[in-house]
Amino acid sequence: MEQSKPERVTETLAVSIGSVAKESLVDGQRGSVFGVTSRGIFIKTESRFLNFLSFDQYRGPLTINLSPEDGSIPDIEAGMEVEIFSQSLNFPDAGWRISLREAEIWRPQKESGPILTRADRQERLTSLANRIMETNSTAGLASLLPRLLETSDQHEEAKKSQPRLHEQILQLLQEMKSTDGLPPIKAVKGLLGSGAGLTPSGDDFVIGLLLVINRWINLFQDQPGLDLFNSQIVSAAYQKTTTLSANLIECAVLGLANERLINTLDWLVGGSDPEPIPAEGLLSWGHSSGIDVFAGFAAALSIR
Repeated sequence: MEQSKPERVTETLAVSIGSVAKESLVDGQRGSVFGVTSRGIFIKTESRFLNFLSFDQYRGPLTINLSPEDGSIPDIEAGMEVEIFSQSLNFPDAGWRISLREAEIWRPQKESGPILTRADRQERLTSLANRIMETNSTAGLASLLPRLLETSDQHEEAKKSQPRLHEQILQLLQEMKSTDGLPPIKAVKGLLGSGAGLTPSGDDFVIGLLLVINRWINLFQDQPGLDLFNSQIVSAAYQKTTTLSANLIECAVLGLANERLINTLDWLVGGSDPEPIPAEGLLSWGHSSGIDVFAGFAAALSIR
């Protein structure tokens, strides 16, 4: 027997929509619920990009931020139909409509201002790495940070959790230092899909690496082949890892990411505020994803 649709429709207002999400939502498309997490809902449309609906305050290129005043997400299950219109997203089986009519399109401001000296960048990197280690020295790639930054290492035992990935990253870093150029494509591809979850640790590291190179492009100025490098990594990501990771990697080559990552990177490279950026925002991006992205930042910035 066909399930009856709810007679009453609850409307939730979207206050912000990421630029990539906005471009991927085409009027008249149909989509479906891809997955449901404690922080929100992933929806899949006819485009290659997943969109993330969340009451979270943090904005991102794929995120549609919902008004916290409009309550909570109703009972939504994976596979539910989503109707896409220019001004709304409708979940007919749940009696839920998301209004996009007042949503502000979010895209991070372009990097601006002078780049900090290498000494200042390294000081900020080390300071933030120490705060990460004090908070959680075993999550993700946290235990690799002392070796990436060549600081004292008191967490030797923790390295045993992902030894192969650690060695791959250290080898990649060594090759980058020897050439003083872009990371070797083969080595970056080898990290894709390494680890568990929607965004494995290897993918998150690559996101951090790509974001530094493509957002603060003056750090890697005069590097031939950047467009080819980016396109090959994105193409490999769609073949080797999860859809969400591939989406985030594609955003990173455009210099786009969740604002927690953008804010952290900008403070590390060119931040005018001398006060330490809070580590909580970075650490709240996934279980260990924020830490793993920071490891990518550390690798890219350690040679510049």
